[in-house]
Amino acid sequence: MRPFPWLCLILIAGLAGCADTKYRSDAMPPLAAGQARIVFFRNTSFVGANLQTGILYDGSTVGNSRPGTYFYIDTTSGTHDISTSNDTGSHLPLTLEAGETRYVKTGLGLGQLAGRIEPESVSSDRALRELPELTFAPSGPTYVPGKPGAAQAESPMAPEPAIPPPEPAPVPHPVSNAAPAPAAEPSPATNQTGQIRLGTSSNSVEEMALREKHCEALHGAELVSSDGPIEYYREQCRDGRVIRAKCQYRQCIDIDSD
Repeated sequence: MRPFPWLCLILIAGLAGCADTKYRSDAMPPLAAGQARIVFFRNTSFVGANLQTGILYDGSTVGNSRPGTYFYIDTTSGTHDISTSNDTGSHLPLTLEAGETRYVKTGLGLGQLAGRIEPESVSSDRALRELPELTFAPSGPTYVPGKPGAAQAESPMAPEPAIPPPEPAPVPHPVSNAAPAPAAEPSPATNQTGQIRLGTSSNSVEEMALREKHCEALHGAELVSSDGPIEYYREQCRDGRVIRAKCQYRQCIDIDSD
């Protein structure tokens, strides 16, 4: 049964829409050869809803435990450790095989008076009963297998191209029929046609920037990475600020903005 619109807004405040972000196994990208997948999720219970925490994978933060949401990482086979940032003493060892998908549910534990968020490995049958009611929320940095934990938080956004120095002005020719000076090169924010490089989530980034950062786009949201399931965008505001965003499945979050 689909949720009422007002309930949907409560459960996924800050994300646009419900139907197009719900979990669908057939919409997940295929696993690369030799990789395994972990789907992290948390149900929509209002009990302890204000208690949210980061999820650690082999000591690296890969996302957040938020009610009513899910996300996933693709990684290597072998035995790995999962814990949460508000209870690093609660460890869940998880053994993965290549091509396998495992499901980890996070929820309220009873270890402290104030409660704590604990990870639990659940069966695929149980997970697939709950996941269709949840919303995709790519809330953490992209996990890179083999990368040291201290470096996982670094944004994989492609570096912005360096602005080339201006060319010297042409020397005027003494004759009266001298050719006009060449037109100025386009701004680094545009290409030779005067248009920025748009992506499938450019509109989503502009809406998020206006809603969350009160940023009115000067040129629009420019795609600064390659096309793919995870994309990165840059948007210049009219007041001079720069908004940077990470998008997956057209769901966008602000990262490292001015």
